[in-house]
Amino acid sequence: MRQEALQTLFEDVTRMLPRAYVTMLNPQGRPVFSNPPQEPLSLPQSGVELYFDPVTASYLQTVPLSGGWTLMIKDMVKSRAVALERSRMVQTIQALIVGRDDLMEQAGFTRNNMILLANQLFHLTTPDSTAYLVLWGLEIGFDLSLQRAVCVLELPSAGAKNAVLQDKVQRLIQNELTSYRLRADDGNPVFSPGSVATQDIVAPMSSSQLVVLMVIPPGRDNLRHELQAFLLRIHHALQENLGVDMRIGVGAVPETLTEYGVSLAQAQSALNYAKLFESTAAVSFIDDFLFEQEVAHLPQETVLHFLGASAKKLVSSQLLETVQALIRCNMSLDEAAQMLFVHRNTVVFRLNQMKRMLGLNPLHCDEDRFTLRMIYICCMLYFAPRKARENPAK
Repeated sequence: MRQEALQTLFEDVTRMLPRAYVTMLNPQGRPVFSNPPQEPLSLPQSGVELYFDPVTASYLQTVPLSGGWTLMIKDMVKSRAVALERSRMVQTIQALIVGRDDLMEQAGFTRNNMILLANQLFHLTTPDSTAYLVLWGLEIGFDLSLQRAVCVLELPSAGAKNAVLQDKVQRLIQNELTSYRLRADDGNPVFSPGSVATQDIVAPMSSSQLVVLMVIPPGRDNLRHELQAFLLRIHHALQENLGVDMRIGVGAVPETLTEYGVSLAQAQSALNYAKLFESTAAVSFIDDFLFEQEVAHLPQETVLHFLGASAKKLVSSQLLETVQALIRCNMSLDEAAQMLFVHRNTVVFRLNQMKRMLGLNPLHCDEDRFTLRMIYICCMLYFAPRKARENPAK
């Protein structure tokens, strides 16, 4: 039994028998908990669990517990029948607490298994390790043939309280996954209750990140929309219940077990790109940053050779914020003005400045629009006047 369960058993018996002498002995026979605090009684030499002394009208009950612990009770009673009744009451309390403790240990066992399973799933290197993981997964109740989406949730820094916060977040996510399944447009559940509902994997990756492997059905055309809706639900639940504002990154859905590591890296990159390019979205998919990812994977020397001069001009001209708004709004002047909280004419004026400086006309030329986006990505990767940043692709 866990230490918490032993203490709970002692406290419950003490409340039930307030006039009795109750003590909890460790495997070495020394009292750890006792009420009232005094020297422990010697265990009866006969080893019986209940000993009634009619001369003193008292009884001594010893309750052997797992791990070598012993609960010992001495109380004054009128008869052996009363002693037996109290003994049964103590045994009932013991059974309830032991049963609850077993459930707690099983929950901890399942959680530890999920952590180990996720960690190995992201680091498969050989066919043998893959085959072993599949068999071990089945043994502990997880079917790895089911397709899963890889989602990484990033916790805000909470210092020394991060472990407590992470545990609360993990429990809330598991509750949401159990109680709610994504639904298709026709109203049929994508994740039906029952066995599939227990196949989602939630595990901490670090002190600031949790990974959620969500079971998804094959052949879903609107999978992204359904995933986003459910992840936004989790995001809202975390805000409402814990006051936590988390960012969520989603990688491409793995087709094979060996692709889970790649998908994890993509989900983490999606989070990094969202921060780097100042996205306000709560849920970021790697598909949202395919263009940025391609540029980030190019050698820095090559990018700077072709785009460095223009990127330096754009940063020094203080027009970067306007270019960012135009790109986010697909070159819509009205939407960019609303995003920047300025008049439309102000955006037009800044756009004309950018045209003269870079020689580009992104509103009317697709090639110039493509070039401007390349320059903007180069700015954010290497020149933007922000705190030291790392290339998410490196």
